[in-house]
Amino acid sequence: MPITYAIDPEKGIVTTTITGVLSFDECTEHHRRLGADPAFDPSYGELMDGGGVERVALLSTAVFSLSNTCPYGPTAIRAIFAGNKRLHFGIARMFQSLASGRHGTIEVFNDREEALQWLESKMASARQSENT
Repeated sequence: MPITYAIDPEKGIVTTTITGVLSFDECTEHHRRLGADPAFDPSYGELMDGGGVERVALLSTAVFSLSNTCPYGPTAIRAIFAGNKRLHFGIARMFQSLASGRHGTIEVFNDREEALQWLESKMASARQSENT
């Protein structure tokens, strides 16, 4: 399966890993599985690692549909590592523009470490704000 995920409930982070061909069917199945997972909380943060994507088989209408089926809530903080291909980065930015707000704060990166640092920093700030 090209989309896998791991939930870390202590950190409140889902790490989603995408490899191979990214298709609409795979994405909708991932949204369904993740949303139904009892360990998942829609407020969790996410690191989406698309560094292993070889090809994106999504039309813009599919990206729009996926932005509507996403299981994350509006308080989620999400970082997308789109890899080093311009097309993948552009599709991730399209998803960001459609899903931001309703499905959390989303940023797109070309560097995985930068994405992880941003996610951890934003989540720490959010936790700090909750405690004050």
